Amino acid sequence: MTLTVVLPQHETLAPHLTAWGYLPTTPVNTSLAISLKTLQCYKYLCQRKASFSVEAFAKVLCDLYGHPFRRRWSKALVAAFDVFVSITVVIEKRVDAVLKHDTENWRVCNTCPACFYELEGEPSLCYRVLCAVDGNTSLKRLIDKGTTDARKYAEATYIIPPAEVDAMDKKSSHVNAIVAEAQQGDDNAKPDSDRSGGLLEVDELEVDNGDTKASDCTRNWKAAQSDSSKKAMGFFDEIGVFACVCRHGIVLWMADMIQSGELFKYPLAIVNRALTVFKNSGSRIVVALYHEYAHNFSNIKGAGLEDFETLECLWSGSNAVVVLVRNATRYRRHMFIELYMKQSNADKYLSIGEMLLGNYKQALDIIERKGALLKVALEVEDVKEEDLDQWQMEQREYFGSTLGRESDGDVVHVVYVEMLKEWHAAVRDTENKSSTFLHTIPDHFDLRNLGAVTYQERALNLDIELQEYENKLSLPERWTRESADFQETKRYIHQHAYHQALNNLQCLVVQHLFELHWLNLSGRSAAIRRAIEKYNSTIRAMGREDTLDWERAAKYSFIEEFDLLKEGQANLADKRWKEPAIREMMKKHQQIKRAREEIERLNVEIQQVYSSTKGEEATLEKVLDDLAVSKNPLRCVVEDYTQHRVRVNAVIRARLHKIVALPGYTGDAEPTGGLDLSTPNTDVDAEEGGIGISDDYDEAQVGGFIDILSDLTVG
Repeated sequence: MTLTVVLPQHETLAPHLTAWGYLPTTPVNTSLAISLKTLQCYKYLCQRKASFSVEAFAKVLCDLYGHPFRRRWSKALVAAFDVFVSITVVIEKRVDAVLKHDTENWRVCNTCPACFYELEGEPSLCYRVLCAVDGNTSLKRLIDKGTTDARKYAEATYIIPPAEVDAMDKKSSHVNAIVAEAQQGDDNAKPDSDRSGGLLEVDELEVDNGDTKASDCTRNWKAAQSDSSKKAMGFFDEIGVFACVCRHGIVLWMADMIQSGELFKYPLAIVNRALTVFKNSGSRIVVALYHEYAHNFSNIKGAGLEDFETLECLWSGSNAVVVLVRNATRYRRHMFIELYMKQSNADKYLSIGEMLLGNYKQALDIIERKGALLKVALEVEDVKEEDLDQWQMEQREYFGSTLGRESDGDVVHVVYVEMLKEWHAAVRDTENKSSTFLHTIPDHFDLRNLGAVTYQERALNLDIELQEYENKLSLPERWTRESADFQETKRYIHQHAYHQALNNLQCLVVQHLFELHWLNLSGRSAAIRRAIEKYNSTIRAMGREDTLDWERAAKYSFIEEFDLLKEGQANLADKRWKEPAIREMMKKHQQIKRAREEIERLNVEIQQVYSSTKGEEATLEKVLDDLAVSKNPLRCVVEDYTQHRVRVNAVIRARLHKIVALPGYTGDAEPTGGLDLSTPNTDVDAEEGGIGISDDYDEAQVGGFIDILSDLTVG
């Protein structure tokens, strides 16, 4: 298509082409321009199907217009798309300014109404906001790409600047000052009692200062790392991203992992941002559900049914962006990631009502179904719910004690006993060789080949070393095999070997569980069987008969089950909570309590979301009236934005009406800041009876599981 434009003197062509709906591919001497609608179409395609590359779109256009594909057209489309995205970002910023959305941290504090919208007199939750933080290494970018493009994507609102991330490095003076201040503080200090805002609670962040003992969680995490994660990837610049999302899946912050793996500085930078925005909130850090088996199991009061694995859903979608970013410049990588995250947040906002509805149904089902099972079990075992709470407390205290940790045995005593064993063996071998020599003289006798001399020298050398240790330990006489000290140290050595074998088995089972998580069952089975054999040999050496078999070890799913082995359960004879039936009852009881917490949280979030949508629509209408009076040219853009938000909010409120209509709903349904049931959205409700087309994401997930399971090999 040829377009003729009359160009006034001393003016450039680009503004006039844009006024006609076309964007030139070069600022001057333009010979090719691309329709704004075409660029808008690709922007929508890119956000909806992230793996759809610019080159693929250029080929589609060539097919539509019957032209053979030329690579220069693909390059021209890329250049025009960069400019188009920059223009749309400028327009969005102007709209944000009109709507008063341009203040610092406005996006974070307002993008999720279920987390951040506050109502007057709303019930107080134990933790106001539940967030998940995790890393992903799919969004890599090759280090040698885009070296001539020095542009920085200044419009990025999700990614924390690298300088701010590096400030959280363990070598920085800022972090060292914080660590020093924390170490000087009171270890028993309670968090601020006002927990009206902030992130979800965290267990305990231990600082490894060289002489503090690493926590069990840290040790297990290090032990369970896969070998592939330890390999260097020097041919990538950005290795991936760390992200923080709220429990509704809305992205709050991200940080690029630059030429490194998952270092502490990345989550620390995100936590630092969170503390800056949410202030002192009594926050904690917890372990996500699917990683819980690699850590000490700890029930989290106040978290409801949240599994903190929200980021797994984000990564499953964002992995498609790899096609666009792997060979891109740093500028375009950030641009495509930003586009995807904006669309992801918009989709999560649209589905927030569906998420609340699903969680409410799940919580009601747990209370009804598991409540009935628990009631029967309580009668059979003749216990009360108060007993379960007491046993839960005892179990937590037991696992939080020095369980499984080796006593502070004297290492010198261990070395001394081991040397005694070697000395006894050398003396015995010397005597055996001497006896053989006296009874049988070889035909060609050579003194240099006499083995007794070698054993005798070794026995003498060991005797000298033993005397040195005896002087160091101030021993009045040499220990014999029958002496009490020798037997006590020998028991300690057996216990030490037992713990080593158990820890090795624990490590392998944890790795096996991680492989189960990724549906790769064949890697650790043989190693676990060998570890079980070694574990059983140490058990027999200690005179015990409680050996372990493969079937029992393979069923272990939490580290607490290994911890119960570390004392052989000898000191738990009178503890009913160690009984399998009681432990199962305790878990059901805790699940029911968490389900009730979930309903309590959902009742608050439903009111927040409903009030937020109504308040937003009223604000938008007022802004439109003001823009009409001032004849602001941005009114048409704000009007389009308003119409879209009104439609989205209608879908959300329709889902909220479904929640209020549930038989077990316990929240407020009054119109005073609450839900008005008099006007349900029947148009949106009618969509529920649709034609039965399943969601693309669900189909992809199910298809992936089928493909993997069909080729599954169980070792």
